[in-house]
Amino acid sequence: MGVHIDTNVLESDDGDQMLTATLTADVDVPTDSSPSDGVGEDAAVVSKNPDDGEYSSIQGAVDDVDGTTVYVEPGTYEESVEVDVEGLTLRGTTDPESGDAAIVVGQNSDTITVQSNDVTVERLNIQNPEGSPSGPDDNAGALGVNVESGNTGVSVISNVITEIGTENDDANPMAVYAQGATDQITVESNTITDLEGTDEDQGALQAVHINSQRSLGSIDEGIDGARIANNSITDLLDTRSAVAVRFNGDVSGEIVGNTISDLNTEGDIPGTNDPGGFTQVLALSEGGNSTTGPTDVTIENNDISNVETTTSGNFAPPTHLIVTESASNVSVTGNSFSADSPDVEVFVQDASETLDLTSVDQNNTFTPSVQKSGRALYPGDITLVTGGGDALQTAIDDASDGDTLAVDGSTYNAVSVDKSLDIQSIFARPTIDATADRIEVSASDVLLSGFDIDLSNGEVVYVNPGEGLVFRNNTVELSRSSPHGIRIDDAGTAETVVSNNEFTLSSSERDDPQAILFSDGSNYTVTNNILDGGTKGQAILVSTQGSETKEFDIERLC
Repeated sequence: MGVHIDTNVLESDDGDQMLTATLTADVDVPTDSSPSDGVGEDAAVVSKNPDDGEYSSIQGAVDDVDGTTVYVEPGTYEESVEVDVEGLTLRGTTDPESGDAAIVVGQNSDTITVQSNDVTVERLNIQNPEGSPSGPDDNAGALGVNVESGNTGVSVISNVITEIGTENDDANPMAVYAQGATDQITVESNTITDLEGTDEDQGALQAVHINSQRSLGSIDEGIDGARIANNSITDLLDTRSAVAVRFNGDVSGEIVGNTISDLNTEGDIPGTNDPGGFTQVLALSEGGNSTTGPTDVTIENNDISNVETTTSGNFAPPTHLIVTESASNVSVTGNSFSADSPDVEVFVQDASETLDLTSVDQNNTFTPSVQKSGRALYPGDITLVTGGGDALQTAIDDASDGDTLAVDGSTYNAVSVDKSLDIQSIFARPTIDATADRIEVSASDVLLSGFDIDLSNGEVVYVNPGEGLVFRNNTVELSRSSPHGIRIDDAGTAETVVSNNEFTLSSSERDDPQAILFSDGSNYTVTNNILDGGTKGQAILVSTQGSETKEFDIERLC
């Protein structure tokens, strides 16, 4: 539309100071249409109640448009759309967060597939709850926007992308996925929320995945100039892995100004009590068929919080920023990292050995303040335990009530815990070798999580008092001579939790082995434990002598 003011045709009245101008407006509209939004012959309009010259489906308009813009009016459009028109803008006419939004609900794996250069997807509410029929090894079962390889200059701007994979347990969802040679892709000012991944130990949920796999035959270039900016990314949940933004392979660009929160990985792998799962907020990786890691990446002014606050005890700790070994020239400034998880968190893990971690500490905000160990930055309010042997007992002796001990994957001697402590593994399972001894807990409110406990020639994990104990995600090899794996006495009324552990017994000298024994308590929660073993015709048992069990759910394998 053009507006022309003819300044040669003016009338002026000095008394009233009135100015009259002749205005000429040139408005192009679709044939036989009178749209209210001022579109022209180079545009098309999609409506739930189409007038003459308008379209009832988005795909129909895309296929037929002779120009640059498809306007989508409010309503719900149940279709998957392929955009193969170079330079096309697909734009909703209303606020995508309002109750009067243009909602596009995908009917296969992709809601919107971009197959041409310089395409813009803007102001739409994009959903794909079911995706396509898929297995957990299908890494793209439900996508919001899929930018196919070789298409450059694509922009995904000011959309709401939500309910991706929420009704498909095998979906491995992504809000935005861009494959190789998609230079200058922009994902900006979107609200990305409510993505739900698989219930299996496969695949990953990734809100934004920029993926260059150079060794694939059809993809022989990296991705330059990716921009992920000013998005809100929230409410991501997966069993194996939840990632907010991943640059994979030969990718350069920037991740700036995003607000990211509420990422969780359940980590309960069906059929096993080995904890699975790892949450990575920002990941610079070399995975799949990629041959190198990202380079020339700016990570700036992002706000990251509430990571792993509703799930616990995963295979690896929740990590805010992870940088692969082959990444290079990464800048990290002006970000805010907040550790809110009951698990041990890692702020920055740098396998590339190229980040100046002291500078990263100084030029970003961390809550709480950080401590550096090796090539990682951790919250400063935890105690890192490394080296094996008696180092864990020494850390316990030096600790105060309420401290958190994060223990590396070494082998430690049996310990006695006489303080209220959280004692958790980090990165790999530590072993507590109690083959000639017992593990004893004589304080209330103790957490013991993520250990391999070897009692094969020892005694028992003995807890007295057991009030407030949380014993989870451990594997326990039971003693052949002692009847119990863990014995909990005098728990009182505070909840005592034994969950997601695996108790095994290879052989026994006793005919009454018991994996878990409670006595003299009233509030036990026993869930998702696996009991494997037993001799003389008797499986290992759970006993609740003189106690009341709040919740009891055992899978017994004999």
